[in-house]
Amino acid sequence: MEGDVFAALKARRFEEEKCLEFLDHNRSVLHSKCSENVNAFFNNSYGEYLYKRIRRPAEVEVDLKQKFKKAYANKDIFIDNRIHRNEEYVQQRKRDFAVSQDRVDKLIDKLHEEYEFAVKTQLNRCEQWCQKIDTDSNEFINQTTKDATDLIISSAVELANIADTLSFVPSFYNQILKSFHQKSIHFEKDSEFIPEFAVDNYLMPLRPDTQRLFVTMIEAFKPESMTPPLVERRGRAVCIITKPLVFNETQCSKLASTLGWRAVFATHFQNAVTELFELLSQSEEDLLIFGFPRTPKEYSDIYELFNPVKAEVESTKFLPKPIPSTIEPFDMVIELDISDETVLRDVLAELEDPENGNKYDIRNLDLDTVAPLVRLQKVSDPHYDIIQFAPRSTTMKANFGLIESSIKDLYHRVQIESREITEKVISDVSELVNDIPATIAPKYSPDAVIPSLLQAVKGIDKDIQLFFLSQWESIEASYNESVKRSFELLQQIHLLIIGHLEKARTEMQEFLCRPGSSQHLVIEFQEWHCTNVERSMRRIQKVKDECALRVNALRENLVQIENDRKTEEEQKQKDLLNAPFRTTLFELVNNACTMLAQAELDRWVSTRSLMLDFNQVVSDVDLVPPLPRRKLNQVVDPSRDKTRKGAKKAQRNTPTSRNRVENKLQPFESPLFEQLEATKKYVTDASVIYVRSTTPVSTRGKARTGKDKNPFAPFKISALEEFTPAFADDDAYLITRMDQINEFARDEINVVQQSFDAYVDDSTKWIQSHYERRKTIADTAIAYMLKRVAEEEQINHLIFFKENECTVDYTQMIVETEESPKIPAPFPEDFVSNSTSESAEAIMQGIVSFTAAQTDNSQ
Repeated sequence: MEGDVFAALKARRFEEEKCLEFLDHNRSVLHSKCSENVNAFFNNSYGEYLYKRIRRPAEVEVDLKQKFKKAYANKDIFIDNRIHRNEEYVQQRKRDFAVSQDRVDKLIDKLHEEYEFAVKTQLNRCEQWCQKIDTDSNEFINQTTKDATDLIISSAVELANIADTLSFVPSFYNQILKSFHQKSIHFEKDSEFIPEFAVDNYLMPLRPDTQRLFVTMIEAFKPESMTPPLVERRGRAVCIITKPLVFNETQCSKLASTLGWRAVFATHFQNAVTELFELLSQSEEDLLIFGFPRTPKEYSDIYELFNPVKAEVESTKFLPKPIPSTIEPFDMVIELDISDETVLRDVLAELEDPENGNKYDIRNLDLDTVAPLVRLQKVSDPHYDIIQFAPRSTTMKANFGLIESSIKDLYHRVQIESREITEKVISDVSELVNDIPATIAPKYSPDAVIPSLLQAVKGIDKDIQLFFLSQWESIEASYNESVKRSFELLQQIHLLIIGHLEKARTEMQEFLCRPGSSQHLVIEFQEWHCTNVERSMRRIQKVKDECALRVNALRENLVQIENDRKTEEEQKQKDLLNAPFRTTLFELVNNACTMLAQAELDRWVSTRSLMLDFNQVVSDVDLVPPLPRRKLNQVVDPSRDKTRKGAKKAQRNTPTSRNRVENKLQPFESPLFEQLEATKKYVTDASVIYVRSTTPVSTRGKARTGKDKNPFAPFKISALEEFTPAFADDDAYLITRMDQINEFARDEINVVQQSFDAYVDDSTKWIQSHYERRKTIADTAIAYMLKRVAEEEQINHLIFFKENECTVDYTQMIVETEESPKIPAPFPEDFVSNSTSESAEAIMQGIVSFTAAQTDNSQ
């Protein structure tokens, strides 16, 4: 608007100057003769100021001269007006310039205010997002803690229920409870995960030398199955992470080129994790990776790609794969830390002119005109980087903290003051990256395989190789299946024990609280006493004695009732105990542990036979017969034993033995322990198969060739040096397993024994305490009735037997309360004073008259 005014004033002044020049040029022309030359001069020189170009004829020149003369006559007035207008123009220009400068200052101040407000707003947003992240983190921690607490509490409640049923918590549940908590699963006694977790806790890898032998065998017959190729990072790699809007790609490339490294930007990848993994595993250059990792998950994902074999997963397998050394995906992670205020002040200070594209910094703005200031606006933000700065900055800072906590040794933080790659930044980063050593490739342990054996078996026929592989897979599958079935059976046994004893305890408690007939007998005595023993008779000693006899008889009846109840409860206790079921549980536990030991023994026999065959094939000699399967005998109930081998001898049934059996539960004698010891001896004796004989050969006489009486003679081999440690390790492994199963079986048998013993002890305590409490209640009732008899009182209120005490219910009466006796009125004093001198007939007559008068008055 202001520029239009100035333009109009300038145009008017320029027009006036042209008009004056026109008049000056024509001063002499007005006094000369007009001709065509004059017309041509006017038209060619000043035609633009005339309304139209004309060729004036001679006859109209007079009119034109008159107009010129009139215009010349007004020259002074025109000059005065021009001077006045020029002065007005100058004054207006001065006023406009002052106004313009004031508007420039105000516009700049306004831009500064908007800038400071924008910075403050963004900083407040950053602070709010920090608080939100802290709140969300605390809520997450609280929720996680609450879930973990609920998990622990629910597990504790479930264990408490088991403890209430069995009177203790079996060690079996204590061992697997950790697996439930690690996987955040609520523990329940009938959970389907219990057998799975029990198997995981039970499985144990083979011993080292046995592992080496079988790993070598499988690796030789199926290359890279046990030792897959390892991923190698060929060059050095350093990650540089910053907040958003700190550096652009040009600055990052300058930093990388200054250090002599190759710059890689994670934003250029579609899938940063996989593409960076491929780049790091192929490129031999030193890489400076910008913008990665952004989250802890990205780092863990690329770490797993470089380290696919995990020790904690493989350790639960029967034959785990060899664990190689780990390799870090990056040599270092450097965070260039800068304050949010610095970034925001730099970013929000940038302004641009949309007409010419010039960019300005609000902090050192040097424009002095209004027009460009009015056009200034914030730089374009097509990717909404400024809008998203607060949540992205705070979130990335929180993620950087998590990354630092996971890789403390590799994480470094460099503090920077500006968004420029200064010499200090370059020197700080250079000081960190220059000391990075060359990358060390991951490798397997040299003891993972047996190199000499690996070379010796390469020439074996393919069919034989497939046979060995199929045999090993069959051994592993059958072993895992047998162990799994054993623990599934143990889980069912545990549920049977808990269910049976829980039901037995509940039924026993309900049976103890059943109603009795004691209350009825007491009510009968009260009714007899209130009906037949009147008030006038209670003071008679004979009646008192009869009441006492009846009360004592009632006491004997009540005691007999309690004795009968106790006998019934003891019988109920034995019925709920279910001794045959208890014996069945012992047999099931014994058989489950026997199945577990049989699985170990079968695995040992199978792997021993496989190692014998492998030794003979490598030695290129004839095969020996496979070891026969050694079977462990299970316990069979005599009632179900068709061969009668498990029938027990008849026990002595004298009163002494019968009392001993009835008062104490007999312990279970498992035959498994003897079988385990025999198995250990069998394994020790079987070591002659691979141990070379050191007996010196006699030279005195001719050697006699006789039959070897050793039962393992058909299986003897000439074991290679690579096989002997494996055989010895496998024997030691099986012996260790037998000892573990021995201890495990004793614990499981003790669980059954202690559970039923605890039920017997607890139920006996319940029976005795109920018996004594009921006797006490009966004695209290008897004492109360004897007291009422002695006091010659009526026993009309209900004597009520509660669960824990005897009370008198004054709200319920057997019969109504007796009326109080009426006292006759005293004789008059004159009648009493005269009675000493009167005759008996007169006194009697007076008494009759007085009584009749009193009766009439009462009526």
